[in-house]
Amino acid sequence: MIPEGRSGRIDNEESVSRCKERRNLMKEAVVARNASASCHSSYAMALKNAGAALTDYGHGETQVTQELEIL
Repeated sequence: MIPEGRSGRIDNEESVSRCKERRNLMKEAVVARNASASCHSSYAMALKNAGAALTDYGHGETQVTQELEIL
């Protein structure tokens, strides 16, 4: 049996504990979201660079073909 006047404090401690746990989970979620955004940005840059490299390669192949046709 809980002594009179103590039940409110126990409920408050449980509420505070849940609040702290939720706060920590939210902090972890923000860190994970930022990491995901960073990875997404890096991936987009890699795709852009790969596209540029393929374009350069394609232009180089065209120039070599044109030079061979001239000879």
